[in-house]
Amino acid sequence: MLRLLLYHPHTLCQVFLLFSSISYVPPCFPFVFFFYFITFCYIYLSLLTNDINDTILKISIIVIIIVIERRMLWLGLKYSKQRASIKEYLLHTTAHPTADTVYLHIKEEFPNISLGTVYRNLNLLADIGEALRIPTPAGGDRFDGRCEPHYHVVCTNCGKVFDLEMDDSYIQKINEDANACFDGIIESHTTLFHGLCAECIKKKNENK
Repeated sequence: MLRLLLYHPHTLCQVFLLFSSISYVPPCFPFVFFFYFITFCYIYLSLLTNDINDTILKISIIVIIIVIERRMLWLGLKYSKQRASIKEYLLHTTAHPTADTVYLHIKEEFPNISLGTVYRNLNLLADIGEALRIPTPAGGDRFDGRCEPHYHVVCTNCGKVFDLEMDDSYIQKINEDANACFDGIIESHTTLFHGLCAECIKKKNENK
């Protein structure tokens, strides 16, 4: 192996750069590290012996690593009472709260929890598809525990975010119409409407 390293340092650099792109280290690190090490050795030896096309190899390995990383993320997530409580809160509110609002609510149950922990858990829930992250023009993401496809309306006066109940066939039709205008494949879309909520309209009429 030492001779291989000495005679082919450029190949080692290529493989090292490939694996240095791995950004996620799951909690079950020892097992994953062992898997990465074995895979690293296999790729390195394959490149040295020119057994397979270099470009195809790299593309294949990148795809495999991405799939494994996502799977390890699912398998490596430890149960967290705090995260479960945050998810439960999102499932039972239609207010589409900000992280600050979630923090104030969860702090009643977990007095020692930090705002940073709430942010991390909210983003994690959004990343694994157990919550929706809704960017708003006023700044600050809103979060929704309802994950099936649906639209939202943000009130330009009070800033509240509301669910917009529309037929699923309409949402699907937009995907189909977009596909007709796009060379690739449209899989989904997000839409945020802007307007005035009923409460703000009522207050506005009362002040006339």
